[in-house]
Amino acid sequence: MTDRTAHDYALEHAEYLAKDVDRLLDAINALAEAEQKREEGIGNEDEVQRAQESLTEAFSSARSGVYEFRKRRDRALSRTGASGDQGVHGWTPQPENPNERATFDDGVKHLYGGDVRLAMATTLSMAARFEDGGSYAAQLRIMANEICKLHLPQPQGDQPRPQTALGEQR
Repeated sequence: MTDRTAHDYALEHAEYLAKDVDRLLDAINALAEAEQKREEGIGNEDEVQRAQESLTEAFSSARSGVYEFRKRRDRALSRTGASGDQGVHGWTPQPENPNERATFDDGVKHLYGGDVRLAMATTLSMAARFEDGGSYAAQLRIMANEICKLHLPQPQGDQPRPQTALGEQR
């Protein structure tokens, strides 16, 4: 038996992810079909409910598949010196537990109307209050303020756009 590399595991999980997406697409189509049959009077609410449950399971599987693939992709890339998804200023998104992510998303939806920026700003502001002052608390307050600036309405006409702490225009 040959030894498998991190790259081999990443490819394996890419295939699992592709299958998860196929199941997700099938579930979306099944729900649309069940709803159409119900509207035409040849289906019933139980079929729609089962299709909705299948869709929920498919979304969960796909979310988990993405997490598992990215974890293995990052392992494979770390062995080559490359990196995975990099966002602004080299930030690499951190791995997330799908269950914890679902709980977070649910909380943001119910407590902050789905606006993650408001949740982040509130969390940073609360953390700053528990600090004894100093530069860390000040940084938390500044970060909260920068996130809150994202809520500013889009300027009309030729008005200048707000700037971030880094001087970038939004």
